[in-house]
Amino acid sequence: LDTALCVASSGNAQCLEAQMRSSNGNTYPNADGYVNICFDGKLSETSGTMQMRVENLKASTTGGVHIHTGTSCTDSTAQGGHYFIGEDPWFNAVNPTIAPTGTGYTTDSAGTGRADFKFDQGYGYDDTVGKVVVVHDTVTSLGGTYARIACGVLGTVEKVGSKQWYS
Repeated sequence: LDTALCVASSGNAQCLEAQMRSSNGNTYPNADGYVNICFDGKLSETSGTMQMRVENLKASTTGGVHIHTGTSCTDSTAQGGHYFIGEDPWFNAVNPTIAPTGTGYTTDSAGTGRADFKFDQGYGYDDTVGKVVVVHDTVTSLGGTYARIACGVLGTVEKVGSKQWYS
């Protein structure tokens, strides 16, 4: 992620950050990175922007990255299902009001996954603190299983990119 872009886009937004690690069977045991979410109100008062950078995933593919209802990454039961009120934005499909560019990520030839998109899940900052972010493997349309492969718990941060991962 581009630290300057993260910080510039956060403005007065309230932001959360999750350190992502391998989960649910360790398909990619060295998965490592961060997800930042800034609730910036660009689509509605509960909308935000998600940015992701996670290394050591499958190379040259597309998957999903979503907020889930759980508060622990222990297993898929603890992670829960998609976190939303009303319409579910977490299906990678383009929806102009809740996911204008979809909610997925792409990886480069080295397996570094990146995402940068707007979303509206119907819940704002306060309700999202402590929820988990889940990275799903390759989408089924590309021959993947869309399994849950990495997870992190969203916590508050004073400054986006404070973990120095983004340099």
